[in-house]
Amino acid sequence: MNTNEVRALRRYGLEGAKAFPVSAALTQKMNDALLHLASEENRGISCRPIPSAQPDKRDLLVAYLEGQPAGSEQLAEMFGGEASIFSDTDFAAYAQQVVGMLEGKVAANPDLNIRLLSFCSIDKGRKQISLNRRFRVADVIRAAKDWQTGARNVPAVSVGFYDKASKQLVFRTLTTPCPIELASTINRVWSSDAKAGFSSNFQRAFSASDAYDIFLANAPLARQKAEAALGLLIQRMSVVLAGLGVIKTTREWTRLSDAVRWQSLKTIALLGILLRQLGHHREDFMQKTITQFGRLLALADSLHLQYCKHVRKGESPSQLIGNALFSTALEQPVFALARLAERLTPYQAWARTFQSDDPNAGVGLIKYFLGEIAACTSAIHLEQLPDRMLDADKAKLLLGYLADHSKNDTPIQ
Repeated sequence: MNTNEVRALRRYGLEGAKAFPVSAALTQKMNDALLHLASEENRGISCRPIPSAQPDKRDLLVAYLEGQPAGSEQLAEMFGGEASIFSDTDFAAYAQQVVGMLEGKVAANPDLNIRLLSFCSIDKGRKQISLNRRFRVADVIRAAKDWQTGARNVPAVSVGFYDKASKQLVFRTLTTPCPIELASTINRVWSSDAKAGFSSNFQRAFSASDAYDIFLANAPLARQKAEAALGLLIQRMSVVLAGLGVIKTTREWTRLSDAVRWQSLKTIALLGILLRQLGHHREDFMQKTITQFGRLLALADSLHLQYCKHVRKGESPSQLIGNALFSTALEQPVFALARLAERLTPYQAWARTFQSDDPNAGVGLIKYFLGEIAACTSAIHLEQLPDRMLDADKAKLLLGYLADHSKNDTPIQ
């Protein structure tokens, strides 16, 4: 605390070290330790800025091995890193280096701990510790591996980005967000404007401490927090992910900003992590009726787009039929499926009779969509559609809708 800027303390003569019941020597020692941990040369190793609980502010995260504060592991980046663009380093890259070094150290000292501290600025005169946690290194190693496995607990979802270095479109299907990005993603509320597109505002609903509890997964309230995080993530990101679904169909990537596409890809990975922690695994849920329904909605979009290309001479529809029913499907899947069956019938009839001598007409692609719709429909069992959608059901519907399904999806780069 900068006591010189707090008038109430000055009024009572509590300036400098007098504000604390400790000696000046101990105060100086604590100050020196913090300056060392938070020095510029240790940025990313033992310190880094992280999102604050206050809008447009940053807190300082300090992370170090207890008893070994001069280590070279990038602990602060692993716990508090944020990939701002698609080419930034993600959690998997940091963890590969950090976990390897930690495994060597924990073999020699099984009781080794990691200390996490976070400092926030209340005002110019007051700083406060907002996070003070100790984690066993063995638990962090296990959690880091599980976190990466969770990020892969999703289908392939190819998202295009323009790479300035190579000056071409590249595709990412996978990223592993750092733990703090769970909180920063949840704490953004998105809105859509016909002209400006998507924009977000800060609205705090999740803390860094909550995110680290979910990361460790063995905290007393970890499961309850994972359930809450899943619900908030779907509530705040479903409109954005539905927009991504349309872009994946039309391939008009620039209709969504790079930031929105990148945030969407991170959200998909976070859905996989949370679903896995709640006992839902990709090899099982991708075959479930609710996921197949999401896939059917995406296939309907693709067939509708081909119809517009050939019958409406390329005139873009105001909304693709699957996407138009998506928000209804999140709440009333049975009703949405019935409506889709009605609306899809004329497009299927057209696709069955479509012929063209033009090799670029995409006859094979249209027949492919038709066959996939038939296969997807046969995998949907009406009695298995939930009357009341749980958050896990909504996440599976979203993943089914976003999953790559077309044989012309651009290969991963």
